[in-house]
Amino acid sequence: MSHEIQLKRLKRHYEHSVQTHDHISFLDLATVLRVWTEISNELSEQAEHKRNFFFKTASAHKNVKRISKDSPYVLSYFGTGTKTYAHNGNIANGPGMEPGKPMSVGASLKMNSDDGALELRSFYYVGLVIAENKMRFLNSPSVKKNTIYGWMGSEVVRSQFLNNDGELISASIPRNTLIKRVANTLDATHNSGGTKRDKENKFDPHIDFLLKHNVGAIPLPFFILLNTAQEIISYFNHLSRA
Repeated sequence: MSHEIQLKRLKRHYEHSVQTHDHISFLDLATVLRVWTEISNELSEQAEHKRNFFFKTASAHKNVKRISKDSPYVLSYFGTGTKTYAHNGNIANGPGMEPGKPMSVGASLKMNSDDGALELRSFYYVGLVIAENKMRFLNSPSVKKNTIYGWMGSEVVRSQFLNNDGELISASIPRNTLIKRVANTLDATHNSGGTKRDKENKFDPHIDFLLKHNVGAIPLPFFILLNTAQEIISYFNHLSRA
C-alpha cells in the first residue's frame, strides 16, 4: 500500500477537519485513518520506522486507576496537544456531569489568543469527588516514547460506565481500535446492516459512551482522530527534514 498517496489523503482530510466539525468531516477522517492502522503494521517491518521512537503515548497514573476503580470514568491522555478551530468555547460535558452530581472533571487545554484555536492535551471525568491531595495524579500521566506501530496499538482512552443491567463495564481502548470502531459506528466503513459479530463488538458500547463526552461541543473521539492525524503528519514532516 502506497503510504505517500495515503499521506496526501490524510493531510487533505485533516486540514478540513481541524477547521470544521460535522458528521461528514468526522466520518471522512475516520475512514482515512482506518487505512493508517494497516499502514502502521506494514511500516513496522521497515528499518526506517522500526526503531524510530518519535511518538508519545500517555496513560492514566496507576493511582488514578486505583482511586476510580468503582466509579464511572473517562480517562484520555494524548501525549501531545491537539488543535481545533471548530470548537464552541471550552466547556466540557457528558453523562454524569450534571450539576449536583459527585464528580471530578478536568482537562489540560489552552485557548490560543493569536489564532483562536483550542488545544487539548488530556481529558478526564471520574464519577466521584477525589480528595484534593490526590488530584495531582489526574494531571500526571505515564508518558513514554514509541514507534508508529507501538503508538497505534497503545491505550488512548480508558472508560467505565454502568450498563443497562446496572453493572460497571470497563475497557482500555488502543488508538487503532478506537479508529476502527468509530469508523464503523459512524457508518464510515460498513453499512448499517453490518454483521452480527460487528454489531456486538465489545468496544462499541464504550465508543457510544465516549461520543457523548464533549469539549467545546466537539466529541472526545474526534479530538483523538485529530491528534492521530496531526501526529502522523508531523512524523513524516520530521522524516523529510532528517
